[in-house]
Amino acid sequence: MNGCYGAFITEFIGMIPTKPWYCLPGSRKCYSLQLTTEDYLTTDKICDNNLKYGVDYTWPDNRSSFAIDFDKICFPSQLSLLNSIYFVGGTAGLFGGTYFYEKFGRRKMLLMSGTLVALTTTLGVFANSYEYIFVYRCLQGAGTFVAISGMHIWLMELTPSKYRVVVTVMINITRVLGYPAIVGVSYFITDWRYITLVIGGIMALALVPVLLSPDSPRFLLSKGRMSEAKKVLAKYAKLANKIKNFEHIEIVTAETNKTSVAENKEEQEKIKDTIF
Repeated sequence: MNGCYGAFITEFIGMIPTKPWYCLPGSRKCYSLQLTTEDYLTTDKICDNNLKYGVDYTWPDNRSSFAIDFDKICFPSQLSLLNSIYFVGGTAGLFGGTYFYEKFGRRKMLLMSGTLVALTTTLGVFANSYEYIFVYRCLQGAGTFVAISGMHIWLMELTPSKYRVVVTVMINITRVLGYPAIVGVSYFITDWRYITLVIGGIMALALVPVLLSPDSPRFLLSKGRMSEAKKVLAKYAKLANKIKNFEHIEIVTAETNKTSVAENKEEQEKIKDTIF
């Protein structure tokens, strides 16, 4: 859900309303437009005549939008910039995430990036300016892209090769299901701040399975943490009713296999020197 939320949430919490606007009593500027034009309720007329929301006109719906609250109806480029800065943060997250996933591990970085996304999204409820939203959208992008890439890496390393295509399809299905989820939340909740609060809570709940799951044994083996890797493998073996005790089993990795081959080759060269 993280990916679809980050890419499309601006449309739900920062939308420019399309329903008719109405003049407020006492606004001569607005009523003069009403008398002289037929399309005075369009956004262009509002912007060209410098009408103020809540002073000159109102929107006949109970939905809120930060485009209205922060007076950005006449500045669509600034709304587009919020999506752009999201992907700027995401690009930075992709580059940095590659390094941190190798340094700290898949599970730990996934929890950290997921927590960042859930926290920044939830804190949207306290947004009181366009600049505030600008900053947390950048952090959202960074955390979301790190989480998406890390989730895929982590699940692929936990999945046998013959099931990886199926798992990849399931990952993408969950992302697709995020779109109607956002629409549903935005339909039933009319205040944009509470939309961010609810979606942030959903993201926090999505971290619970990660919290309860072990790290990738492939990562542990690559870092030489053999005993931890054996414990993880033992848990999965127990689920499959297979071998449960890995203490006396030697795990051969690509690195150890290369070392063994190199040692054997060196030993053969010594034997040749002795014989000849």
